[in-house]
Amino acid sequence: GDMGWSFLEWSGRDDNEFTVGGGIGYQINENLRTDLRIDWAGFYDTTPSADDMSVTTALGNLYFDIPMDSVITPYIGAGAGYGWGTIDGAPDKDGFAFALMVGASFSLTDNIEIDAGYRYRQVMSSGSDPKEHQLLTGLRYKF
Repeated sequence: GDMGWSFLEWSGRDDNEFTVGGGIGYQINENLRTDLRIDWAGFYDTTPSADDMSVTTALGNLYFDIPMDSVITPYIGAGAGYGWGTIDGAPDKDGFAFALMVGASFSLTDNIEIDAGYRYRQVMSSGSDPKEHQLLTGLRYKF
């Protein structure tokens, strides 16, 4: 699971808000892992009339953990799926979504890691697409 802060770029109606998400994954080998995640960021103030927008995505992600022989492991990742940009009083902005990630994890135990990273997330829809830059931190538990 992760939480952090998200910075929305959308047709000049930029704002920033809290984000939260979680998922379940599988470690394929020492350097490759995957997960399925649901992430939400929201209550962006996107208009002068204070209509709120939230962005939710369901993504399948693939990560490459860069071997460092250390308790710190940098990674890069990418994901694809579907996203919803829900706007109060206006048509939703939904469609194909993707994300690009970079970060590092710190091993606390054999099963628990702290993660910090950056994610670029975009929902592609007709018209202007909601784009987000997110700073995240979270915990990863390995079974």
